Amino acid sequence: MPAVQSFTKSVILGGLAGAAPFLVFLVFIIAGSPYPGTSEDRVMLLVKMPALILAISTTVVLVASVIIGLPLTAVLKRRQWESADAYTVSGAVAGAALPVLPMLFTGEFGAFMLVICGAFGGAITGRTWWLSARRGAVADRPQ
Repeated sequence: MPAVQSFTKSVILGGLAGAAPFLVFLVFIIAGSPYPGTSEDRVMLLVKMPALILAISTTVVLVASVIIGLPLTAVLKRRQWESADAYTVSGAVAGAALPVLPMLFTGEFGAFMLVICGAFGGAITGRTWWLSARRGAVADRPQ
C-alpha cells in the first residue's frame, strides 16, 4: 500500500480509536435521558457532538503523527528497530503523553480519561502504520 494511503488509514483509525470511548459514553447519555429538548438540541447530540469528537480526535492524531510519528519512523528505520511492538508501544506512550503535558503545566490532573484515550488511539495508530506501511518495507529490506 502506498505510504500516503497507509498514513491516512493510520490517522483515521487512530482518531476513531481515540474518540471511541467518548462516543460510547455519549450513546449512553443520549439513551438514558428522557431529553425534553427541542429538535435542534437533539440534532446537536446525535450528529454534531459525535462529528466534533471525531474531528478533534482525528486532528490530534494527525498532528501527533506528523510531529512525532514520522520522525520516529525515520529513527526506527535508521537503527533497524522497526517492529509491531516498537510502533504500538511508541504510539501508546506518545498518545498518553500528549494530554499529560498540559496537565503538568496547569496543575489540573482530573482528565485522566484523556490519557487512556490518547494511549489507545496512539497504539492503534502505531499498529496500523506498522501493518499497512512498515511491515512490508522491513520485509523487503536487504539484510
